[in-house]
Amino acid sequence: MAMNPRASLELIAENCTSCMLCIRACPVWCLELDAHLEVDESSGRRRSSLALDRFSIDYGTCMMCGLCVDICPFEALEWSSELPPTQFEWRSE
Repeated sequence: MAMNPRASLELIAENCTSCMLCIRACPVWCLELDAHLEVDESSGRRRSSLALDRFSIDYGTCMMCGLCVDICPFEALEWSSELPPTQFEWRSE
């Protein structure tokens, strides 16, 4: 039996900008994202950006609709053929 190419979602954390588009696109609110503001003044200008702290998926609620994958402009979410756990959580170290 072939694996379903849409068995679960995979986070590519280094691509995530914490823009929250995936969170807002989810019709069942199964995604959670926590981030903090980082300020960089090394270039002489003050620049701020969000840094990802935690990302979680509740697969008990997820409909596997793919709206979060489709809407991400940074390709931080993609389909995986691995079977999902009940709950997925990624935390920064």
